[in-house]
Amino acid sequence: MTALSIRRPLSPELLAACVAMVRRSTGIVVPEHRLAALEHALSAVGATSLQGLERTWDRHSQTIIDAVTIGETYFFREPGHYERLALHARQLSAGGRPCHVLCAGSASGEEAWSAAAVIASVYLHHGAGGSVLGWDIDAARLETARRGRYPRWSARRGFGGYQRFFKLGPDEVEVSERLFPFVRFSCVNLADDEPADGAYFDAIFFRNVSIYWDKELTTRVVRHLASRLRPGGLFFPGASDYVPLTGAEWASEIYCGARVVRRVAASAYSRSRDNAATTQAPKKSTPAVKREIPGVVRTPAPAVEPATGIPEEGPELGLAQQYADEGDYEAALKVLSAMPENAAPRVEALRGIVFLNLSRVDDALQSFLTCVYWEPDNADYHAWLALAYEQAGRTDDARREFQNVERLKAMHVHGL
Repeated sequence: MTALSIRRPLSPELLAACVAMVRRSTGIVVPEHRLAALEHALSAVGATSLQGLERTWDRHSQTIIDAVTIGETYFFREPGHYERLALHARQLSAGGRPCHVLCAGSASGEEAWSAAAVIASVYLHHGAGGSVLGWDIDAARLETARRGRYPRWSARRGFGGYQRFFKLGPDEVEVSERLFPFVRFSCVNLADDEPADGAYFDAIFFRNVSIYWDKELTTRVVRHLASRLRPGGLFFPGASDYVPLTGAEWASEIYCGARVVRRVAASAYSRSRDNAATTQAPKKSTPAVKREIPGVVRTPAPAVEPATGIPEEGPELGLAQQYADEGDYEAALKVLSAMPENAAPRVEALRGIVFLNLSRVDDALQSFLTCVYWEPDNADYHAWLALAYEQAGRTDDARREFQNVERLKAMHVHGL
């Protein structure tokens, strides 16, 4: 009879040393709720002492890093970004110009292949070319990306009208060979590396990359990436990514519910940022749950959506929104905390978004659960709840909420 082995808990000193090594290597600030996963990874690779950690770090560092991050991605996540990219590519193509896209933090590649489908649909039969470059720190994920073969779960939100570029089988999704000429992948540590290839881009995806970084590192990386964006180019952040791009050079817009930051050429800048934002954001009189376009479920506005006036809930919400627009989430939370608990769904939704930006995932979950309790048929709140579940590593719960979003969308299409 084989004796059961009992895994001894690792010392706090070892965990602290590993946390420091992860941060030095990647800039990742390991959240407390991922320490158990970190401990499990260290035991799995045999790094159960400080000496063992030093010996195994070069060989197993990626395994350890993967344990504290969530590499959750799928095709055509945040559809509004791809719709905006398509519009931009068509405008460039009409002028005889190519469209070059960077996916910074491309993980296993679904984001890059989704962008490639958009680019290919515009440039496949045109003289001017386009390209997509995917950067990621994880060599194993990049190998998956280069193969272009994925489990069917990666296509859980569909293909955004670009299904002709993908082969959907019973158990897997395969990228069409027509996309391969448009895409290449490179191993890049965004926190460390600054590839000196002189490349400039017309669009940059930077989604859910910096959720474990501190504000200082995020600011440095975002500004470095933004320096590679051509005038008129588009920066696509994740809903909870801090993006310190402000001033007359930048204009924020909301396109099909997705946040976009556009680089504006100074000579063409003829209106203030607030006016530019107002033309893109939903009007104050439009309820958040209203669906103006049949078949399109508008995702909830992220914390950085430019304010369009004093919200119906009062000036405090407008002030909190303004702070969130500027990336000052602590100040936004202070204003929201002074408001009555359970004041209104919009207040609680913004509170949840601010919590996500502050990496307070458990608090964000509570806020979005409250929103869903109040308005169970609001697909926006289910979408935000799914995002919070993803960041908490609760994949099954996230899957359920995404299914709720699709169910509500179908009900709306059929007028139920």
